[in-house]
Amino acid sequence: MKRRGRRPAPIVFGAVLVFLRGAAALTVAAPFLARFADAVWVTELLGTQSRGLADLGSGYAPASVTLAVFACVEAVLAVLILRGSNIARLTAMSLSAGAIVLQVAAVFTGPADTLGSNIFGYSFDILLILALSSSRARIYARGRRRRSS
Repeated sequence: MKRRGRRPAPIVFGAVLVFLRGAAALTVAAPFLARFADAVWVTELLGTQSRGLADLGSGYAPASVTLAVFACVEAVLAVLILRGSNIARLTAMSLSAGAIVLQVAAVFTGPADTLGSNIFGYSFDILLILALSSSRARIYARGRRRRSS
């Protein structure tokens, strides 16, 4: 017996990967935003060790704000993917494909160990594309669009 309205595993897995990618971006940005935002909760969350990173200066503030915005966009994409948005699914796959292209370009133009140092992010992007490009994910996203029209 097949249940209707149940999310396929590739959709759930892909949305979790998108959310984790956003969480990783926020984790990188948080120590620098602690000084920039001067929020007590950030220091409590990250501990007093984050103060050394935050004291590096406001030169990292634009990059940190960009990463924080990216994290918010990723969280919204994850929710929309779970709700069956085909555009969010395609956007997440496009962002992953772009990240893979940038990582490969960095390998060819930079030091030899660039890909090895980012193998975790590279594998996340490949898994995300595989999960969200599956036929079950595509049918779910396209079916949700047709039912809502």
